[in-house]
Amino acid sequence: MSQNPPLDPVWNVSEIGETRGFEDIVSRGGGGDGDDADLPKTVGRYQIESMLGSGGMGRVYKAFDPSLNRHVAIKVLRELDPELCERFALEARSQARVEHEFVLKVYEVGEEKGRPFIAMQFIGGGTLGACSSTMRVEERLNVMRKVAEGVHAAHKVGLIHRDLKPGNILVERTDDGEWKPYVTDFGLAREQFTRGITATGIVVGTLEYMSPEQARGETEQLDRRSDVYSLGATLFEMLAGRPPFKESSIIVMMRLVIEEDPPLLRSLNPRTPVDLETIIAKCLEKEPQRRYESARALAEDPTASLNEAIQSYQTALRADRSHVAAHHGTGYAYWLIGRWEADHGRDPVTPFGLAIESYKRAIEANPRFVASYVGAGNVSLILGEHALLHGKEAEQTFSQAVTFYRKCLDVNPNVAMAWSNTGLAHWRIGYSVAMKGQDPGPSLREAIACCQRAIQIDPRYEYGHLNMGLAYEEQGTYELSCGRDPSATLSRAQSCYEAAEQINQNDALVQGNMSRVHLIRAQYALRTGRDPGDALRMCIARCQRALRLNPESEDAFLVMGQAYEAEADHAFLSQREPVKAIQLARESVTKALLINPTSYLCYHQQGTVTVLAARWAMIRGRSPDDDLRRAHEAFQKAVELNPRDPRPFTGMANAWHWKARWELSRQRSSDEAVAMGFSAIDKALALNPADPEALATKGALLLAEAAATGDVKRAGAAKSTIEKALELNPLLRLEYGTFLGEAENLESGRIAR
Repeated sequence: MSQNPPLDPVWNVSEIGETRGFEDIVSRGGGGDGDDADLPKTVGRYQIESMLGSGGMGRVYKAFDPSLNRHVAIKVLRELDPELCERFALEARSQARVEHEFVLKVYEVGEEKGRPFIAMQFIGGGTLGACSSTMRVEERLNVMRKVAEGVHAAHKVGLIHRDLKPGNILVERTDDGEWKPYVTDFGLAREQFTRGITATGIVVGTLEYMSPEQARGETEQLDRRSDVYSLGATLFEMLAGRPPFKESSIIVMMRLVIEEDPPLLRSLNPRTPVDLETIIAKCLEKEPQRRYESARALAEDPTASLNEAIQSYQTALRADRSHVAAHHGTGYAYWLIGRWEADHGRDPVTPFGLAIESYKRAIEANPRFVASYVGAGNVSLILGEHALLHGKEAEQTFSQAVTFYRKCLDVNPNVAMAWSNTGLAHWRIGYSVAMKGQDPGPSLREAIACCQRAIQIDPRYEYGHLNMGLAYEEQGTYELSCGRDPSATLSRAQSCYEAAEQINQNDALVQGNMSRVHLIRAQYALRTGRDPGDALRMCIARCQRALRLNPESEDAFLVMGQAYEAEADHAFLSQREPVKAIQLARESVTKALLINPTSYLCYHQQGTVTVLAARWAMIRGRSPDDDLRRAHEAFQKAVELNPRDPRPFTGMANAWHWKARWELSRQRSSDEAVAMGFSAIDKALALNPADPEALATKGALLLAEAAATGDVKRAGAAKSTIEKALELNPLLRLEYGTFLGEAENLESGRIAR
């Protein structure tokens, strides 16, 4: 239960005033405020070279690690106060949990003569506060974009920093001359959704960069958006030369932070682009829900990202963009409304359409403003996704997205996001044509080429690797559907996802994508008569990892359900009991539907698993009727949500086929079941006449009809239909070969009615 904040928060000066004097000195490279004659010779295995400085909690030394032949920074606690020891241990644990290139690495936590120490990465530059004056504006923006990525990595593992500021960001120049930042000093960090150490109403942090809720002492209300505020305040200082609020009086500062709006950035720096001012103002909103939802959202704002601000800054200095900003901002507002409508199960087409029109007007006002092209492209992508998931034509919308991204690249060919998203749109076009039974190869090759270009521009751009992996994965899925070995293509997809994982090990999306690669491998093994066990275990492990990172991942639950379904299929083929696998598959898809009750893919999966349960009931001599009824309901729901995907119709026809077989085994009429099955399968084949699964299912229905009537011609039709399906996909032989044999025997009269 949350506490009411105290009327007069108690300020712990050692936690507010002195924190800025500690990490600021980690990278000064020598000197500090002590006498080298008093230096210890060693701390642990580390050879002390100089004291970098001292702060409220302890001292920091530059040291050499002879074991690994590298310099490190050693932080040693000054006194053994239990609370300080707790803070010290928290800092080490927190910072060590975040593995990201823009977060300072913790190498070791140890003790020297009873005093705790931390061995950290040594940075030879300085703090952002000290070095920003030597940076160009573009460099400061680029540094802050990277800082936001590092902070997002901390948020992904559940940590809130609570003291982000220029003094807690170290920077150094890389060999290619770029500035690289490192987020550090997690001494005030706490687990999200826990009370943390400071649960007494004591306000900690640094006022100039502190969110209003943190200044009010609302410890339990702090979340990632509190850090977003601090990032905005830091970015404000990088561009204005001062933080949003600056007063010598703590009481006055508190009132300003809690009650007053910060000055507009352009009032302090008139050359600031309007969209950049808007980004920072959004970070500094008093109400957390009005800020960016995450540091990643700040780093990659879909319509006016920091990345785009960097690339358009010089143009912005020369252009009058008041009309551009108005139209661009309106487009963004409509985009937000559309996302809200979609998230709440409503039709977002109208607000998304208005967003695109607003972006078009912004482009007319300034054809060189790349952010509006990207914004329009992103909205088109989302519109296409929405259409695809609701059974509407989507290819034209995805092509529109490509057009917008290409126009952005005509203005600036070095926007990695635009190249990557162009690839994403081509991937979706490929997916759409594959659904119709056409070759997605040309679209997927274009997608791969675009993503390769994005990676050439920025090898650390995670989504370039992810989107290229999606294209290879879709190609592998298509190869499997044609009866070809997808192994080589899947290996390429896996390599892309592994590259993305190297950049961000805590992205649930990466884990989910990896799980699908293993699932497709398992399905190939299953259809070639091999044991899919290893691939299924790896698939499920990746799903579980994705769910640890994002417990609300509908896709992870869905893929896990498909993995358990494959396990049940293997049990059928191996003549083992599939009950446990069927139960786990059902539980997984139920959880997916709880997260997204409008997912037609989840309903389709629910129907497929329930048909397996019905088949097992038939084998045990029990009526499958209840399971088949539930399967029909699930497939019907999937069809209502997306009538353009042939798979739910095929699933429905397959369920009627097993119903017909059950009736025949009980010497009852199967006419109704067969008729309903034909009705469903005809709809599937109308959508994709060359769908091997649909053709094989139609052949099975023809066989059931022939078995009921003794019609030799129908048996011949069943045989030729199944043969056509196997010609299109030879991998279906294991599943439908028995039916083919039955049709041949019935046609030749070897099986009597």
